[in-house]
Amino acid sequence: MNAAWGAARNWPITELGREAQAERVQDGLCIVEPIPFLASLNEMRTISFSDDEVVIHYDNSGDHAILTIPFATGHPANVEPSLHGNAIASWEGETLVIDTVGFEPNPWGLMTSVPSSPGKHTIERLSLTDDRLRLRYEVSVEDPVYLNEPVSLMMLWDHRPDIELSPASEVCDHDVAARFIEDQRD
Repeated sequence: MNAAWGAARNWPITELGREAQAERVQDGLCIVEPIPFLASLNEMRTISFSDDEVVIHYDNSGDHAILTIPFATGHPANVEPSLHGNAIASWEGETLVIDTVGFEPNPWGLMTSVPSSPGKHTIERLSLTDDRLRLRYEVSVEDPVYLNEPVSLMMLWDHRPDIELSPASEVCDHDVAARFIEDQRD
């Protein structure tokens, strides 16, 4: 189990969240999940920038997500809920900040079998480590329905230019995905 999953197990989950967790919804098999779940997986990521947007490509053994995030100063009014929400990017010095609202409910939206509500709000911060060899990924998550208070986790992402993304045609292996669910029970 990776460190992010261990940290998430100690989150201040509401009673409703504990009830959902006890049901152990068997989701997350061969489908792309939202942040923070998506970012916590040990997978390939590529990040590219232009003056107008950031594009992050997540690749997890056949599960592919490409998030295109505009640089903007605020979210539009009446955001239509979606799996990955409405994200906007900005810079705070050398730190990329991604602020996301407008998530649709998701059975694994907060990791460890805890769903998320439409009130989920995430703020991701990406910055180079002091040695400039790794990317520090930090995410803060609020969800008034399933969390008693905001939570956060931090991971370090390695720079691995020697590894390529999987072909988009690669299909997720359901047997391997089922082992992932079993690992989370331990």
